[in-house]
Amino acid sequence: MLSASDLLSIAAIAVAIVAVALVAALRR
Repeated sequence: MLSASDLLSIAAIAVAIVAVALVAALRR
């Protein structure tokens, strides 16, 4: 099972990916 810290790390990575995707989309 995933622990709270695992969920937080996964959420942080997901947010980082979304942020990079938004920046890439805005720069086009």
